[in-house]
Amino acid sequence: GTYTFVFSDREADGICCNHGEGVYLLSTEGKVVTIGGEMYTKERRYVFDLPFEEPEAVDENDDGLDDRTGWVMPFDSSKYIEGETCENFHLELKTDAYGLETTWALFEGSDESGRMFASGGPYASDAVYEVDYCLPSEQEYVLYVYDWAREGICCESGNGGYNVTSGGRVIFESTG
Repeated sequence: GTYTFVFSDREADGICCNHGEGVYLLSTEGKVVTIGGEMYTKERRYVFDLPFEEPEAVDENDDGLDDRTGWVMPFDSSKYIEGETCENFHLELKTDAYGLETTWALFEGSDESGRMFASGGPYASDAVYEVDYCLPSEQEYVLYVYDWAREGICCESGNGGYNVTSGGRVIFESTG
């Protein structure tokens, strides 16, 4: 059947950004139907059918993000050969007691103005996550780890931290 999801916002100012980091996500059987948080009108409608067929990710404006979900586009490293045309990037992230506040983003270049290459989070609390990518060797990359409460991911809130390694070499180690 056909259904309509209606998200109402009396003030038309959204649930993210100016009032925190709120977001809504409608899914069925593990497939994202719609996601959002920014609002410029009092109501957002999304019409969909069940069973839901998730469309392919599309990046028409070439910002590295799926136009529908805002998530990082999948990276196809099948054309690269580790050690020759790409280098292994291994991120090990241990969250603190507030994993929901923890996210990260990897950008091409030397700052956040470059194309976002990969991202992750938010996460569960007190858990370890590992991510691997084979990054094209000719690029420079910068990793940002964010804690939305801005108190770090260790110490007062637990024992979080992260390591970045490549080819068995430690590139960066953090204790939060």
